[in-house]
Amino acid sequence: MKVKYLIYFFTLTIMLSFAVFIANGLIKAQASYDQSLDNLYKISRTKEVAEAFQATLMTHRLKRLGLVDQSVTKAQWQQADKQAREKIAVAKSHIDGELTLRLGIRQKVAILSMLDWMERLLDNDSRQVSHINGTNSNLFNINSAYYIAQTSKAFYRYTYDTRLIKADSFMFLEGIRLNNRLNMSLTELIDQIIDVNLNSQERKNAYLKAIQLTGVINMLGDRLGFMKQAYTDPQISELVDKILHSISNDRIINISDELYQAINHNNVYDIDLIAGYIEEMDRLFQKLYERSFELEIAASQAKMYDSQTAIYSMISLGGLITLFILLPSLIFCSNISRWLTKTHNNILRLSKGDMKIDDNEPFYSKELIAISDAITQLKQYNQVKLALENEKQQLIKELEVSSFFDPLTNIYNRRKFFLECEMLTQSNYPQAFCLIDIDNFKRLNDTYGHDIGDRVLVMFAQSLSNSFRSSDIFCRYGGEEFALLLGHCSLENARSMMDVLREQTQQMCLELLNGKRVRFTISCGIAAVGDLAGLHPAIKQADEALYFCKKSGRNRVSIYTPTGFI
Repeated sequence: MKVKYLIYFFTLTIMLSFAVFIANGLIKAQASYDQSLDNLYKISRTKEVAEAFQATLMTHRLKRLGLVDQSVTKAQWQQADKQAREKIAVAKSHIDGELTLRLGIRQKVAILSMLDWMERLLDNDSRQVSHINGTNSNLFNINSAYYIAQTSKAFYRYTYDTRLIKADSFMFLEGIRLNNRLNMSLTELIDQIIDVNLNSQERKNAYLKAIQLTGVINMLGDRLGFMKQAYTDPQISELVDKILHSISNDRIINISDELYQAINHNNVYDIDLIAGYIEEMDRLFQKLYERSFELEIAASQAKMYDSQTAIYSMISLGGLITLFILLPSLIFCSNISRWLTKTHNNILRLSKGDMKIDDNEPFYSKELIAISDAITQLKQYNQVKLALENEKQQLIKELEVSSFFDPLTNIYNRRKFFLECEMLTQSNYPQAFCLIDIDNFKRLNDTYGHDIGDRVLVMFAQSLSNSFRSSDIFCRYGGEEFALLLGHCSLENARSMMDVLREQTQQMCLELLNGKRVRFTISCGIAAVGDLAGLHPAIKQADEALYFCKKSGRNRVSIYTPTGFI
């Protein structure tokens, strides 16, 4: 009878093992479902905050237009102001509820700060439009610029928090930030042109700033192209193509030429032209922005559906295991019991001298062999599954590493550059940020072909790798632009290093098969970086210094200072 109980114990052990497997699968599926539900909630809150920010900037532009365009009525900007405040109120309504529990007090403070800056901007613009107390308009302009900058910083910090959206939602976050960057640029652009109509003495400076902003808008093309390739969505592709057409070189050059004409002839730029362009861009980006939210929400809902499917599958598997293991096991134990009973009766008969014993079925050893074979097959299956999982993880790591390097020059790309900058501690500062551009690169491509242009980029990237310390961070920033962050380096030292690099580049020579030699030069803008928060302002400052170099004849190095460029 001891063998019988051993079989019972063995069957119970198998059942418990499968029960643990099913319970573990259910826990993981439920955790995945909860995570997707949590992510969907955070996406909805992000959408509310982003819509409030967009509505606030649109209201700001409308109120500013009302100062110079009589067609913009008070009722129109009041209605826009009301809608913006309603969106802010919607975002505020969730702050004291689930959002605080899900994201923590720091995110709550960040959102409150952001919404407070939005309300200040709306109040400031309303006072300017109403001409309360006859206050100087310059003060209103300064306040507006400050409020917009603070709101943008808070919005960037909010969307960059890793607790907000998971890492696989990078493109969704990129879409939000890209939309934010364009809205900021369009708002600054129309503010500069409106300032001309309000203050003719500052006409030239305001126009030049507006021309620089058109360049910033044009630079968004690379990021839009990357977004198009990453999403592979027909609607995204169509919208990106339309936007790229709107910010194409020809379109931007036309706007810049019109601004230059206004400067040369001392005319006022037609506000209706730029207002129409901004309205067109705002409409296209609004659709792109909404589509990115739709895709992210659909992805989260799909993950929730997959998790639910996994839960139901585990429950069904438990039922099948009960049906195909428990019942056969009971039948098997019953046969064992019958076999043991026959064996016991035969032994009793033989002990009494009865030679007439029953024949027993020879099934017992075959059943054990079948169970052993089944366990061996299960082990082999798990080994294959583990090997495939390891291969998958290895491929994921390789893809992650490849996403950090520019495929042409094999140096860091912009994404890796910013990740490396974020890892710097305060002891690594001060830093000097250098933005380098290969002069007349388009003409070089047009003259010799894009393959020669690629070789020039590779040659210059190799020069960067050979010229700087391992602690310096550099990358291909985009197109023919390269970014460089020099640690523990003053602006004058940075200028000296960049001058050496510029002279080395000037001596470089790319020999072609036909015997021709291709030479090229570079220009560089430099700005100081005191801490991580000052990196993005420094990038803009270095870009302005680089623009100054281009305007001053190229093949030179310039340092940004608050009083000008040196």
